[in-house]
Amino acid sequence: MSASFRTLLTNLDVIGNIKPGDKIYTKKDGSLETIPSEIKRESVPKDFWDAINIVYTSLTRNKQAMSRWYNNESKETTWDYLERNIELAIDYSTVRSKEEYKHELISKLENVKNGLENLKKTYVSESSFVAKLETLNITINTFMSNNDT
Repeated sequence: MSASFRTLLTNLDVIGNIKPGDKIYTKKDGSLETIPSEIKRESVPKDFWDAINIVYTSLTRNKQAMSRWYNNESKETTWDYLERNIELAIDYSTVRSKEEYKHELISKLENVKNGLENLKKTYVSESSFVAKLETLNITINTFMSNNDT
């Protein structure tokens, strides 16, 4: 298994593990990073966590905005990342992949659909981005139906 194929599998895992409310951005090395919607709660009083989450949300949004500005990023960059990895997975599945890897890629693409659905929930107020995410789901569904999965 080549390094580029392992990287693709990792990228698909990251996309597939996006939770509702998570924000994402691509880093300078081309990898994806998620910013969770909230930090994990232990056995701490609710009022404390409400205050912490307000501060945490504010800091992560500022971090994301600063990072996007510094790295000259936008949702378009994120869109390009998502589209490129999904198209590469489909390409590997249909052209370049050994049969043994095809099933793994198809499984990863099924999880990617969940991540895309969660991103649609995060960006529900941004209709053009949600529409683009939906086109990726359609692309995956078309590929799956053409491959009898």
